[in-house]
Amino acid sequence: MRTTVMYGAGDVRVENVPDPILKEPTDALVHVTSACICGSDLWPYQSMPHKFDRTIGLDETPDGYRAMADREALKVLIEP
Repeated sequence: MRTTVMYGAGDVRVENVPDPILKEPTDALVHVTSACICGSDLWPYQSMPHKFDRTIGLDETPDGYRAMADREALKVLIEP
């Protein structure tokens, strides 16, 4: 799959990486057909505030969502 990797200020590259693997029954793969840049994305692009040593993703889950019971759904609305 293709992903965006930030190597430093002003150094953002689109690269091919291995496809993710589902490890848990609660895991899901989401096929993104389009995306955009938020204004806050420009701050690390202009000057990296700290070391980025990995692909930036949504791996961190807020505590409230970690506490959700099994089989409980989290509905997400995406407006293209």
